[in-house]
Amino acid sequence: MLRPCAVKRVDGLRESEGRFTWRDWSRVPEHQRRACVVLIVCVLFFIVSSVGVVLVLILDARAADVRAALDPTRGASDSLLQGGSGGIQGVREPEPFAGGILAQGTDAGQEYLDETLFIGDSNMVRMYAYGLVPLENVMAMEGMGVESVVDLPCVYYAGESKAYTIPQAVAKTKPRRIVMTFGTNDAGGAYTTETFMEVYQGAVRAIQKACPDCDLILNSIPPVCKQRSYPDTDMDTINEFNAAILALAKEWHMPYLDTAEALTGTDGYAKPEYWVEDGLHMNKDALEVLLNYVRTHPYCADEDRDPTPLSDTPERRLPPGWQGYS
Repeated sequence: MLRPCAVKRVDGLRESEGRFTWRDWSRVPEHQRRACVVLIVCVLFFIVSSVGVVLVLILDARAADVRAALDPTRGASDSLLQGGSGGIQGVREPEPFAGGILAQGTDAGQEYLDETLFIGDSNMVRMYAYGLVPLENVMAMEGMGVESVVDLPCVYYAGESKAYTIPQAVAKTKPRRIVMTFGTNDAGGAYTTETFMEVYQGAVRAIQKACPDCDLILNSIPPVCKQRSYPDTDMDTINEFNAAILALAKEWHMPYLDTAEALTGTDGYAKPEYWVEDGLHMNKDALEVLLNYVRTHPYCADEDRDPTPLSDTPERRLPPGWQGYS
């Protein structure tokens, strides 16, 4: 005769049964039941939170698609408003100028020219000689090459016997912007492109050091006529110099003003109607074209500055070599 099998209990559970009943649960020790309840609550909270996050991401993505469909430009503008590393939320930071040729833009007007100092050689002297700009807006000398920028005293002030170099005068004046035009008198064979640029870079650095806050614009060397009184100054050299100046502007993130394009004919030489008989110097019409080009290809890097107007700077007087222009 068979005897009923004994039931072995383990922690309140009957080993012989294949399922867990409420009677079994009541036999589980109190501390274990509490631990199980806490575990179940945590699992449920994790599941609910995960589902909620997934739903939010899905809804946000769909909303972004709708906004992009309604306004294709919004995505790009929103990313710009975030700012770069260290930027201020909601404020678009100005991008640094990449350097290179200034494109045609809105005419900046006479005020832009009034704030501009032109430094260079005899073609810049002629701006004053023809009455196109006041003396305060020009620092130049006939026959001047870029090698003389740092060392040649050529700027004079009323009531002073001392003559200033262009960098010294720039430091004294602190103009809003400078248009630098040098190279015609260096294109006669004395310099290779490499040696010219070494001297040119030295002049640029000297002016930047004299007035770090002013906008220094590198202007192209003007063309010369096919028929001219100075045959050694040739267009091939000028073109090579201009290409090197443009390359420097790109490398140093500086603006390059290509005024030569407005003065060059289809044959690659200066338009004869814009030059005087020697084929090297611009007439009044050419300089008016140049000034119009300057104001229609403006460079305004920082409008928050409040420079001293050139008309309010120390009074200038003519250099001795300019007396014929008085």
